Amino acid sequence: MFMAIFHNTPGLYLTPDAIIPFWILGHCSLFTLVKIAPLHPNFSTYVKVHTRRRFEATLGKYLSDLAGFRDVMRTHGAVVSGSSALNIMLGTSSWSSKDLDIYVRKGETVSITTFLLRDGYTCHRPRFREPLQLLEPLVGYLSMLEDQHVRRILQFRKQTSDGTVLTIDIIESNTDSAISPITEFHCTEVMNYISGDAILCMYPILTGQGVAIMEDRHAKDKDTWVEKYTSRGFRVMESVTELRRPCGSACPTAVRTLGDPESLYLNFDQAESTTAPFPGTQDASDFGWPIVHWTLGQSRFVYGRLCPNPLCLRDTHDPLTIIWPEPFARITRDSSL
Repeated sequence: MFMAIFHNTPGLYLTPDAIIPFWILGHCSLFTLVKIAPLHPNFSTYVKVHTRRRFEATLGKYLSDLAGFRDVMRTHGAVVSGSSALNIMLGTSSWSSKDLDIYVRKGETVSITTFLLRDGYTCHRPRFREPLQLLEPLVGYLSMLEDQHVRRILQFRKQTSDGTVLTIDIIESNTDSAISPITEFHCTEVMNYISGDAILCMYPILTGQGVAIMEDRHAKDKDTWVEKYTSRGFRVMESVTELRRPCGSACPTAVRTLGDPESLYLNFDQAESTTAPFPGTQDASDFGWPIVHWTLGQSRFVYGRLCPNPLCLRDTHDPLTIIWPEPFARITRDSSL
């Protein structure tokens, strides 16, 4: 009976326990959609189609030639991140991003800048890293400073016919990877990005549960953004010790790699003949794009540090503290704790 209803009623999907109206799935987060995808053969296709539609709807608000811009993203390894990427994953209508953040590799801003200028945008407020700041990562006690991987930020604005001002920020990485600045974000819930064809979430379990773990380097400036994400339904924690369970992917001693089993990766619109790799993951290395590794809380070089979570199942030292030269580690140990 249920199978007959499913086949004869458009817009309904069958699960083992109930029939789910099509429109309900449209209100689900990507994390929920991925979980229920195995319940029916049609779900996997729907998840990809719906994710692509969310992506196109978001970027379509800012760009008149979406197909052309996606080609630029593929060619130059650019990705969309920040609140816009988070909103696409959550599928929420209770809040929306005020701008669009696009991350590019070092030296790859020209093509995207040209594209935006042709689309009617003008450049405002270019910001650069000071020359002295670029040397800070070489000094242990100065490595606590944030945004080491950001070279410059270019802001573009365009006013539409109804008076709305659209804003796009181009963030140029200080490395050959557009992804490296994203690993330095203040909190786990925004550590996501979307390429021209695929989407990746670095902490899908936590983000899907509405939990965010703070990067320790951003503890001092937390008042500028904690309220923002709390109002969006997230429970922001300053440390993995507040989880009251094993920290899993958020363990500060775990070296993470984009596309690892702890990540959520979904290719939503790439033809098999397309050769463009997904930036930051293993298949990008063949194109000369670096594979990105990171740890949560990577700014503290404390010699021999263990995970602070007493329930953590990993009894290993923070690998970054092992490779950090011992004399520097001993100097910075007390000031970093």
